[in-house]
Amino acid sequence: MAFIEDVLDAHIIGAGMQHFGMETIESTPSRVPLPEEFQCWGEKAQTDWLLHQADAVLNSLLPPTDMEDSDFGSLQITLESQDNLRLAIDEMKTGDGTYKCNQTDCSKHYRREGNLKRHLRSVHNWVTDIPHPQESSRKATAQVIKGSFVKQALIARDTWDAYKMGDGDRAIRNAKFEMLYASAAGHWKYRQWLFRMLAYEKAILTPRHAFEYKWNISANLQGQAHASIPGDNLVELQVGSIKRKLQSQGANVTFSSAQTAAKTTQVVDMVKNNLSRENASRKKGTSRHQVDKSADVHKLCHELMHSDYFTSNNHLPEFTNMSDTLCNIDARKLDVFMCEQKKALAGIHC
Repeated sequence: MAFIEDVLDAHIIGAGMQHFGMETIESTPSRVPLPEEFQCWGEKAQTDWLLHQADAVLNSLLPPTDMEDSDFGSLQITLESQDNLRLAIDEMKTGDGTYKCNQTDCSKHYRREGNLKRHLRSVHNWVTDIPHPQESSRKATAQVIKGSFVKQALIARDTWDAYKMGDGDRAIRNAKFEMLYASAAGHWKYRQWLFRMLAYEKAILTPRHAFEYKWNISANLQGQAHASIPGDNLVELQVGSIKRKLQSQGANVTFSSAQTAAKTTQVVDMVKNNLSRENASRKKGTSRHQVDKSADVHKLCHELMHSDYFTSNNHLPEFTNMSDTLCNIDARKLDVFMCEQKKALAGIHC
């Protein structure tokens, strides 16, 4: 993650230098200079100007795509059409488990859902299946690779920042995009976990419990801003503390002593922290030394600027099979996955 953050910083700085017309980080902007009356502007006017420049830099990193299969809107329309089709077929289901066509001048009965779909396709010209995805005809270019990396890196940075700040809204919002990326990359377990995370927060839990679930995604052990850790890491720390306690008992460990250690470890840690705070003693291992990465980022940015990475859009024969990650989303498999998960959750919680 540290290397990805360094490369992302190099992309952002390099795109900013290209936008402002700067040959080096220390040089003065020549293409978009700072207005002479900038210092006389109000705070809102200064902020609007800076945000406008930031949008221009971001648009240069994420160029608009002309590929329909990588558009979130087309994917949403495809999945919504399948949901509407599923609701229409459920309305045709009778009490005895069979299906009756409810179209005009048609009342045929079918025992299986597949036979009903075949009838709707051939007789009533319904579109009941998602077409197979076509292989992307767009060749790998510098803009495609740059845009694909920056989109995923920005989402990863924003998610990690949300966990450190304890921002449940951002974590839930980013989970929607991460589920699509996990589906495109074939991370099935991670996709299932993200889907169930969204399902619990949006549909299964009560509003009160959903609020608690969303805002308890991380915990702060140091009492500082931007220092929270995910709940999973907190559990790992607690388990590690219990293991060390049991290992210190050696051959004398029993089920009863393990149970006592599990119940008292957190209390003992709280007492130790209170004593350390009262005596103003420094606690070991609470934070890591911040490493200065400016030299590494500067070298990465220098390489990107001198390779015409931000200006050229040449085809890259070394990456002929590479395309935007979102182009690899199979809407058919995603629809089947979501239906199976909905049925599984309905069977568990109904």
